[in-house]
Amino acid sequence: MNKFESTLCSFLERSTDTLAYPRDVEALALSLGLSITRVSSKRNPHPHLVADGTKTTIVIPQSHPTAGNLSLRDRFSVAHELGHYLVWRAHGRLPGSGKEYWEHEVICDRFAGRLLVPKSAVQQAYTKVGRDRRKWLNLPIQIGREALVSPQVAASRTSEETGRVFYFSAVRTKNARGCLVWRVTSSTLNTGNRQRVGAYAHLTIDSPEGQWLEELPRTQVACDIMDLRLPAATIKGAAIVACRDGNAVRFCTVSGFVQEAVRESA
Repeated sequence: MNKFESTLCSFLERSTDTLAYPRDVEALALSLGLSITRVSSKRNPHPHLVADGTKTTIVIPQSHPTAGNLSLRDRFSVAHELGHYLVWRAHGRLPGSGKEYWEHEVICDRFAGRLLVPKSAVQQAYTKVGRDRRKWLNLPIQIGREALVSPQVAASRTSEETGRVFYFSAVRTKNARGCLVWRVTSSTLNTGNRQRVGAYAHLTIDSPEGQWLEELPRTQVACDIMDLRLPAATIKGAAIVACRDGNAVRFCTVSGFVQEAVRESA
């Protein structure tokens, strides 16, 4: 853990018990001396901080800027920018370009997720599900509704806190050459500093994992398999809960598993 991430973790430890749930990120920003401004996304495509003397503003691009409630995506963006602000306030600097920029993005994404979906929220949801592993598949949707975050953010936090569940989704489509593939749309498998390992990868229909996805029934199924090989890791001794709906597939592992990196073939 570097000094920037340590600063954000310290903030979470100090404030988690005092912040209401779901998090009011606008009120939190105001309490830290920041304001939030909505602007047209045509001119400002990315959320960012603007410092003007003693005033700091979080700029949120929107297709139709209004003074209404923030969307789920905007809430995450505000939380992310709060991370940048806390690092800047503590260390007097914002990330530069290249590698440092992306390192800060990863750190602030992780901070935003932990701020919006605290550990206690995952633990409570975990307890409600109990031993009925079939319910794990929809757990991120339930947490997302309560925390006012997207299912993807909730899935990442569930995987992070439990250390036992890996969520995955893919769609059956065609690649640039017109060949049928399963395109990975989201994945919470995390190895090292890489986020959502496997996301946007294309699994060919005739590959072992592509064939496995092809054979999934069109209803929810719970089963045990020995090994499930994915683009960047192997899940060993996996218990799977899966659901296929037309050309979309989503599944999660529910039992303990070991993540092992798999070398890409030359």
